[in-house]
Amino acid sequence: MQSLNAIAKTDIHGDQSDTQTSKNTGQSNIVWCNSISRLKLLDFIDCVVHKNYSSIFVNGNPNEDEIQEKWIVLLSQYYKVRGDSQNNEKNELIFRMQELRLRAAIITMLLNSVGMIYSPTLIQTLRDFDEAFSEFQFTEDTINDDLQLIVNMEKMNEVEYRSLKEELESMEKVSGVTGINPEQVFYDWVASYNEAFKTSLCVENISTFTYANNCKRLDEDCSKIEMYQSQN
Repeated sequence: MQSLNAIAKTDIHGDQSDTQTSKNTGQSNIVWCNSISRLKLLDFIDCVVHKNYSSIFVNGNPNEDEIQEKWIVLLSQYYKVRGDSQNNEKNELIFRMQELRLRAAIITMLLNSVGMIYSPTLIQTLRDFDEAFSEFQFTEDTINDDLQLIVNMEKMNEVEYRSLKEELESMEKVSGVTGINPEQVFYDWVASYNEAFKTSLCVENISTFTYANNCKRLDEDCSKIEMYQSQN
């Protein structure tokens, strides 16, 4: 049987080493880029195409889970601004991933707390968090087994999270003719809306927000033209 301390060190979406790394790095010491209006498009391309996320934090040494959590937030902002139906689907997927991460963080915190000190108040908070947990006795004699059962139950949510992550990564892959450079797609979009709007913006000097907003405008204008042509 696992000891209370062993259970307390277990993160729902990570192993013990992940949890310790998170504590050692100290999220409060990390300065993040929290808005796509401050994220350069070149850095966004680096994240999407090359999976290099170093640009989304200014200093500190975050672990992979912390980086992915912040990257999901930025992606959510991007898809919201971008605004087409496919991106709305991605946004819903990201929102569900955020829900699962939040749930994992709360349950991990409660398990850590109850694992370190037997507290009726904390146990009631755990019961109230999910109706399924109210079935457990949470007595001093059963607490080890009860907490381990919750960890086991939450593994299904972890499986869903990883499945959604794989789906998101698949959706992010640029579709089209074999041999197309995915980075080139961003340059082509900028060239297209520069031509349409008579602007002279460059990939090298615009924010991700500006890019997403202009792509949305171009989509809307193209839709209006298609609608007009179909009516005449």
